Amino acid sequence: MPEPVVIDSTTQSFGGYRYRRNPRGYYRRGTPTGARYLHREVWAAANGEIAPNHHIHHIDGDRANNQIGNLESVERGEHQTRHMTEERRAWARNNMIATAVPAARAWHASPEGLAWHRAHGLRVAADLATREPYHLTCAVCGADFDAQQPWAKSCSAKCRASANRARRRAGVAPDPRRQTRNGTAATVVVR
Repeated sequence: MPEPVVIDSTTQSFGGYRYRRNPRGYYRRGTPTGARYLHREVWAAANGEIAPNHHIHHIDGDRANNQIGNLESVERGEHQTRHMTEERRAWARNNMIATAVPAARAWHASPEGLAWHRAHGLRVAADLATREPYHLTCAVCGADFDAQQPWAKSCSAKCRASANRARRRAGVAPDPRRQTRNGTAATVVVR
């Protein structure tokens, strides 16, 4: 089985074709939309067609080492797990906090974001207006009632308040009259 030939640090050849290193470190030929990757070509030449949902993994982590002994076929999820080291996870978390969260906050406050939310609210309201209501029974008073959400448990604000008072007395619900330092309701535990 022929192995790839290293021409220089940015070029390798295999099967009569030259593969050039791309910015991500993989060797490929062809256009970005029709790219042929060297490590996949080497694997396919030695082992046949690559199984669906499988990636070709560089065992030593060096994308320049495309020798058949350094390649293995692994399922996509397993491949992603192998590459998600604790350092990469920390980088992704910090990058999200530093870039994505402020960008999302800015977009939601922008005229475009506000217009999207306004239109989305109208679509949801229109959908709710055309949806058949759910026929439910109130968990507090036992009366039958119609609701737009299948998880509704009470027929009115009065029954909802009564249920909340009962849960607070039992010690399983937050008491809105008692606030913690961070502004959330404190849970009352009755002993």
